[in-house]
Amino acid sequence: MNVLKNIYQYLTLYFCEPTTAITDFMLAGFCLWCFYRLKKLIGKKDPLSPWYAFFLAVGVSTFMGGLAHSFSCLSQSIYYTTTWLIMQLFSGLSLFFAQQAAFSNEISNSKIAKSLRTLSILQFIVFAVLVVVFLDFKIVAINSFIGLVQLAYIFFPKTLIDWEYKTLICLGFLSSFLTIYINRTKLSFAHWFNHNDISHLVIFMSLLLIYKGVRYKHNNDK
Repeated sequence: MNVLKNIYQYLTLYFCEPTTAITDFMLAGFCLWCFYRLKKLIGKKDPLSPWYAFFLAVGVSTFMGGLAHSFSCLSQSIYYTTTWLIMQLFSGLSLFFAQQAAFSNEISNSKIAKSLRTLSILQFIVFAVLVVVFLDFKIVAINSFIGLVQLAYIFFPKTLIDWEYKTLICLGFLSSFLTIYINRTKLSFAHWFNHNDISHLVIFMSLLLIYKGVRYKHNNDK
């Protein structure tokens, strides 16, 4: 424990939130690995193709998050503002790709599916404009909440058809709600492993469940 504490204190000489930055970069690496694996399996015209775009967008978002947390003490600088903004825009973009995948694959009525895909485009445009103008995390939280509720409901297994695939993805999105509790309560194991780092562990498990669900769906659709 003392060794970890000493390492943390050393890193804080150069980075503002080293553990949070490192866990962000680890998440980015995992997402890029998922993107690479899925892109090899899924063709561009496959209805599941938005999923690998989802992982790429999350990867870029978490990478930019690592940069932002590295210099979060410079919160008034243009560097921090720019990295924070890119991080949030790609976070919204990842939600958009997940919505596109859900509406394309899980909505049997083509007219309803098309309408929902159009609404998700409008949702992302409104979100992006508001975030750029106001630079307020509340906009990100509201957009994420709307999207996660949609996705958790759509993938909730209502029949035995594809229940394994849907259960994995539904649990992935449902577990993301834990990060709201963790961040609100500032849950922390230690000063060098705070609520941000615990949230990143939860996000990792969420993404792993979603990745396994998409792989399961692809393998069983062959």
